[in-house]
Amino acid sequence: MFAELQDEAFVARGRIRLFEALRRNEVAASPELQKIMSACLMCQRCSEACPSGVQFMEVLRAARERLANELGYPLFASLVLRHVVPRRKLFDFALRGASLIQRIIPGKKQGHLRHLPLFFKGGKWLPPISTKSALRRHLSPERVADAKVRVALFVGCLTNYVYPEIVDACVELLRRAEIETVIPPSQLCCGTPAVALGDIDAARKLAQRNKESFESVTCDCIVTACASCGRMLKHEYPYLLGGKGQGLGVPVYDIAEFIHAKTALEFRRLDETVTYHDPCHLRWGQGIQAEPRELLARSCQFKEIPNDMYCCGQAGTFHVFYPEVAEMIGRRKVESLTELDSREVATGCPGCILQLNDLMTKAGMRKKALHTVEVLLRAVTNKGNQA
Repeated sequence: MFAELQDEAFVARGRIRLFEALRRNEVAASPELQKIMSACLMCQRCSEACPSGVQFMEVLRAARERLANELGYPLFASLVLRHVVPRRKLFDFALRGASLIQRIIPGKKQGHLRHLPLFFKGGKWLPPISTKSALRRHLSPERVADAKVRVALFVGCLTNYVYPEIVDACVELLRRAEIETVIPPSQLCCGTPAVALGDIDAARKLAQRNKESFESVTCDCIVTACASCGRMLKHEYPYLLGGKGQGLGVPVYDIAEFIHAKTALEFRRLDETVTYHDPCHLRWGQGIQAEPRELLARSCQFKEIPNDMYCCGQAGTFHVFYPEVAEMIGRRKVESLTELDSREVATGCPGCILQLNDLMTKAGMRKKALHTVEVLLRAVTNKGNQA
């Protein structure tokens, strides 16, 4: 973010110094200080690069929590996170209403996206909200005969309501690997937006509800196709739930990580040329970099992106509150894609898919971002065990 704003306050070192000054009462809590702390993508690249091993995310979490407690939370965000998101039926109803509004508001169409001028400053190209969520699609997952492993799938909000086909692909790939999938219908948002806003109490309640949801099913591990959800479950839940190690009691895997390490799926190489975008919460937040690339190299004509470390700028709630800066950051990623002949950009985060498709459409590029598992499903050759 320093590259865009050229302000020392908006880098990890500056934020750490400011929070230390706040703790020592050398500066007071203020809207300006809250803006500096909130305007962070939480990409975790600084923690990975720090030679001293400073865990900046812990500092940022504490800073945001204190400032939110002293200055308050954004009213609408607090209402949604505390009273809508924890109630699955109410959340479903709200999204169905949003889907209706999305269809009513006039807007231009391009492929699978619509341009909604009233959504964010300057408008945004968005996919339609699904008429049937992933959780509703998979109320009764297909049984797999003689399955040796039983996986519970953590769906995530964006995947549930906008990209349910990602869940379809995950379930089918796991079935082909003779792995049974269970999807607890009572699971909720992972809590990443609440942590980002400093509402640790709301995040803790969501974590506890999710723990109870996944404890209600028997599984060997939990798998997710959302990089942000995966980072949250792996690294924030132990803190939120007051324990150490595995906050949910069983190992948590990203779907690419799991397929690469735990299955014997075989793939044919598709003729399509595909490149790969690293989600920050996968590469920096979970250390998963090689696995999706190796899977794609076995499944398609894979090409790397020049300057592949660029962030897309989505960063969850960041692109909602700071759309101009998010677009400035994402523009570098889009520019790095211009000379590639690949028509598809695979990635492991639904938020990155949303952002990349928006920015590529704005740039007039005939490329599409999609999830890695969607490419793998087209290439998989295993027939799997028929139920």
